[in-house]
Amino acid sequence: MNSDKYKIEVISGLTDLASRLGGWQELPVGMQNPLANVGPAELNWIRAEVLCRFGGLWVHPTSVCLRPFPEIPQDKVVFFGTDGDASYAGPGGSALPSFYVVGAGRRNHPIFEAWAQAAFERLDKRMGGQQIRGDAKWDYTAYAAKHPDTINYPNLELSRRQNGKHR
Repeated sequence: MNSDKYKIEVISGLTDLASRLGGWQELPVGMQNPLANVGPAELNWIRAEVLCRFGGLWVHPTSVCLRPFPEIPQDKVVFFGTDGDASYAGPGGSALPSFYVVGAGRRNHPIFEAWAQAAFERLDKRMGGQQIRGDAKWDYTAYAAKHPDTINYPNLELSRRQNGKHR
């Protein structure tokens, strides 16, 4: 599915990520170890950095895709689905999107340049509370929410019933 539109690659751990980015020195200090924990804060940086450097479509490894994704417009950033933490989403989705499927129409998009840099700095400085703060939501609000290049497709996900409640 989507192999005609996207080159599908799997990042198989931190060693593979470091190799793709140009070496261990490209990762925050706390992640320069193949056995380092990858929690929500680390995943937030990985997603932003990969989309910044390569563009394309990020699909979280736990996602199950039942139909193809549309192409990402060249200069746009696209979020698919609604915030999984919101217990209800109306027809327009929730206030925040899901971060399980995100697309960047080109590499080095300014949204992901700023997002990746902010996430890197938080990780590199080892600021406390990063696993519970919800940095991805703050980063979306700061860098993407009102940017004219951002497109949200809140209804292109299957985790909610027609009435907007979780399955």
